[in-house]
Amino acid sequence: MTQRGRGNKRYVQRYENNEVSPIAVAYSLYRYAKSKNRHALTVDEFYKSEQDEGPYRLFLISKERLANTLRYLQEDKSGIIKVDLAKGLDNINLREDLDYIDILKLLVC
Repeated sequence: MTQRGRGNKRYVQRYENNEVSPIAVAYSLYRYAKSKNRHALTVDEFYKSEQDEGPYRLFLISKERLANTLRYLQEDKSGIIKVDLAKGLDNINLREDLDYIDILKLLVC
């Protein structure tokens, strides 16, 4: 992120960030799910121009990196996420018995 000044105005320019922790991505997904009151999500919904929440808006993570991070999280033994990311699918399914605080407890401890 850089800041530039033009006269009396400041502009902030953000750059794509592909060094985001999987824990941060998982936390942001569960926060988003809570705000939307649903646990079935798609990758594409985070990249819509009107979207103002989720991992892309928070971290500017590329779609490819997000997909790789989701696959990594799916392999975690705690089973916090299930994804279908093959053959044009982009489904993300979160556990309904967990919230964003539980995610931190599971992944950090």
